[in-house]
Amino acid sequence: MARWQRAAGAALAMALALAVQGCAREDGSRILGHWRAERFAVMSLKLPVGPELHITRDRLASADNALALPISAITQDDDEVTLETAGAIGLSFHFVEPDRMYVELPFVGKIYYRRVADTPPEAVAQGSAPAAQASVPAPAAPAAPVRPVAETAPAAPAAAPGEQYYHQALASAREGDDDGALRHLHRAFGAGFSGAGRVAASPEFAHLRTDVRFQVLLSRYDGE
Repeated sequence: MARWQRAAGAALAMALALAVQGCAREDGSRILGHWRAERFAVMSLKLPVGPELHITRDRLASADNALALPISAITQDDDEVTLETAGAIGLSFHFVEPDRMYVELPFVGKIYYRRVADTPPEAVAQGSAPAAQASVPAPAAPAAPVRPVAETAPAAPAAAPGEQYYHQALASAREGDDDGALRHLHRAFGAGFSGAGRVAASPEFAHLRTDVRFQVLLSRYDGE
């Protein structure tokens, strides 16, 4: 007999422990959030059969605040969650799915609700969500000092093609390229260069004065 009593006592203690754990886990928080009544069809219309509900730890309210009831406690028994309101009146909701429940009202019957995903239960478990803090714009960086734009000197006029060829002939003569110097001189005179006297007086061309090609070139364009 004593062994049976000890076994029964141990079983009772385990059952009580499991019950306490179950109550700790099921505190009714699953009902917190935003709920929308399911619609029913009337001819070609689908109408909601109940108001949208916002449920927090301390308040049950409709979306338009036409219904607003303070909540003193929330209890849960398996899939039934009861909201204790003023006057010790309890309003019970029955869960058929994690995000679907119904409430049964006299003369109306069952009104089914589905959770609206815009308000997660964790957010409303602490009551109304705090207003978002206004973002403060970061201070603007100081503007960089404006540097005065330097005035651009007007571009020098481009040298005439004849002058360009003349300077190329000078460069070729300095490098000892006699053929190149004569070729550029011929191009210079052909492009309108009229400085035969400058060519004859330039020391760069002094060693070409005995060259027949140089002499013919000067005689052809001298006086133009």
